[in-house]
Amino acid sequence: MIAKLIPVTHWSAARHDPPKPAVTLRRWCGEGKIPGAVKVGREWRVPSDAEYRSAEERKDLMDWIYGAGRKTA
Repeated sequence: MIAKLIPVTHWSAARHDPPKPAVTLRRWCGEGKIPGAVKVGREWRVPSDAEYRSAEERKDLMDWIYGAGRKTA
């Protein structure tokens, strides 16, 4: 089942105390650290069940997809 897309600020308010600054949330979305993030107009929306993905978790995923021997930029 596809999760409902909600504004990233609402997502942060539900997951963090205190909520993360809007600029941090926009950066996370743009960098792909919140899977499923979509920019709708001027606003980022994320699945309600999305989880933050750290750089190390993303590296592990990229290694799994492309192989550990790939060249990094």
